Amino acid sequence: MPYEQHPVFTPASDRTPIWRYIDFTKLMSMVVSRTLFFCRSDLLDDRFEGSMSRANLRARDGMQTWLPAALHSRMKEQLAQIHEAEPKRTYINSWSMGRYESVALWRLYVSSREGVAIRSTFGRLTRSLAAETRPVHVGQVRYIDYDVDPIPEDNALHPFVYKRQSFDFEREIRAVVQEPAKDDELPLTASADAPTGLFVQCDLQTLISTIRVSPTSGSWFGPLVRSVLKTYDLDVDVEESNLLANPVY
Repeated sequence: MPYEQHPVFTPASDRTPIWRYIDFTKLMSMVVSRTLFFCRSDLLDDRFEGSMSRANLRARDGMQTWLPAALHSRMKEQLAQIHEAEPKRTYINSWSMGRYESVALWRLYVSSREGVAIRSTFGRLTRSLAAETRPVHVGQVRYIDYDVDPIPEDNALHPFVYKRQSFDFEREIRAVVQEPAKDDELPLTASADAPTGLFVQCDLQTLISTIRVSPTSGSWFGPLVRSVLKTYDLDVDVEESNLLANPVY
């Protein structure tokens, strides 16, 4: 499905450089399957994924106060249940904006010595998803104070474009797939058989500008990555990390 801008998502310019830091095993999965892996959002490291802010809770206290107290309480409880279920049907693939490699993100997201940073652009990412049949929405994450800043509640996707200010160093671009609720169930509870992730069709030749190998990898690792890409007919430049450059005095 060709990318279409969604009103909930704030796009970057097509030429904005973005990066994804992954282990070699995840690169292999991408290359062999020609897909991007979207993780179910409730399984990501941030427990606040898809949650609302405390400002939203305070606003609910003032909603429809003319209702009997028990009914008003039940209404707030059901609204919370609906929001709590959304992360289990929402899937995310994350990138980081930036002109340069990030030492912090290498350390945070690559658990082994053998990893890569995939360099792309916002435009390449959106174009590469054209063959996927499910809607994929892409945009910038907004960083807010969850104690005082409200999150809009007029669309189920809103909570997934916000994160706490403590994460603003990530400068995240995220692609999101939200599976529809089943016709025979209310969206108050998530499906027990919801997959832990989705494999989304991706044209990797369109997506990838270059690949940089981890600055902690051995001299043998770059040639291995080049060999794997050649085996799977991907014409992509593989570069050494800029962090390996020698200082001058």
